[in-house]
Amino acid sequence: GALPKNYRFDLGMRDFAASETGLYAVLFDGDFVVSDGPKLNGEPAPYVTGRARLKRGVVEFDFANQTEVQKRAATTQPLFWTYRIKADAKNNMRWRTQDADMEFDADLDLQQTADSLLIYGEMHLLRGTYWFLGSRFRMLRANMTFDNLQGVDPQVDIAAETRLPGAPGAPLETISAVLTGRASKPVILLTSSANSDQRTILAAITRGAISDEQDRLSVSSPLDNYVTRQLNAQLSASLSQFFRGAIDEWELRRDRGGLLTGEGGIVVGVGSQVTNNLAFRYRQRLPMNERPVSFGRIDPTDLFDQNIEAEYRVNRFIFFTSGVSRRHIGQGGPTPINTDYNVNLKARWEY
Repeated sequence: GALPKNYRFDLGMRDFAASETGLYAVLFDGDFVVSDGPKLNGEPAPYVTGRARLKRGVVEFDFANQTEVQKRAATTQPLFWTYRIKADAKNNMRWRTQDADMEFDADLDLQQTADSLLIYGEMHLLRGTYWFLGSRFRMLRANMTFDNLQGVDPQVDIAAETRLPGAPGAPLETISAVLTGRASKPVILLTSSANSDQRTILAAITRGAISDEQDRLSVSSPLDNYVTRQLNAQLSASLSQFFRGAIDEWELRRDRGGLLTGEGGIVVGVGSQVTNNLAFRYRQRLPMNERPVSFGRIDPTDLFDQNIEAEYRVNRFIFFTSGVSRRHIGQGGPTPINTDYNVNLKARWEY
C-alpha cells in the first residue's frame, strides 16, 4: 500500500550481459528511461524506452524449425515490463544453430506491449553458411525487412549457393538458391550452372550429386553420400567453433562419390570466408587408398596434388577468382608435376 503513484529514472548500462538459455546471449551498451507503465495481470509494470548498441550477440533459437517455433509460441511467458527500444548492431550479431552460422548487422525498433511483440526495421547479412540436407550453402546475401504487417514474419531476400559433384568426369556444378517473400512462406527458385531443371536440382541436393536420369554410372550409393555429407557438416561446425571462425569449411571426400564406395583418391579440403567478399579454399589429395575410377582405371584428367583458390566478390554480380593447382602428368610410378595458374572473371545476373 506504499507504492509510489508514478516514477521515472535514467539508466545507463555498459558491457551489460543478458541471456536466456537456448534463445540468446548478448553483450550491449544502452541508455534508457524507466517509468511506470501499464498494468500486467493487475500489477503495475515498468515501461522502458531508449537505445541499445549491441557489441556481441548470439541467437540460438532456430526460426527455421517450425516445430520449435510452434512450441515456443504455445509457451506462456510472463511479462515483467513493456518497452520500446531502438536496437542497432554494426556487426557481431550471429544466428547460430545446428544448421546455421550467420553474422548480421541490424537496425531495429522493438516494441513489447501488454499483448504483442512488434518489430520494425532491417537486418542484413555480413557473412554466413547454412546446411541443408547435408549440403553446405554459402550465403551470398540475406536481407530481412520487418514491417509487422503479418506479425513477426519479415520480408526476406536471400541468395545462397553450393557446389555438388556432377556426372562422372564432369566438373563440380554450382547450385544457386534464391528465396523471396515472407519468411513463413518463401518463394524458392533453384538454378544450376548446368541449367538443370528444378526436379534434378532437388534430387541432387538430396543425394549430394547431379546426375542425368539416363546416366548408368553410379559411383556412390545415396546412403554413402548422406553419411559423408553429415560427417562433413559436423566437422565443419566443430572446426568453425574451434578456430573461432577462421576456418569455416571442411570437406572430406573421394574424387567421385562418398567416402565408403566412391572412386579415386581421398581429398581433404578446408576453406575460410575471410570477409563477406573474400574467400580462400585449399584442397589436398592424400597419398593413400587410391581407388580406380569407372572402367577400372585411374582418371588421368584430374590427378591433382594440391589446389589453392581465392575468390573475391567485386560486387553483387562480378566475381574474381584466382587459383594454383599442382597436378601429376601421366600414371604409374614417379610422375612429373605440372603447376597450373588460372584467373577467372565471372559475371552473374540475378533475376
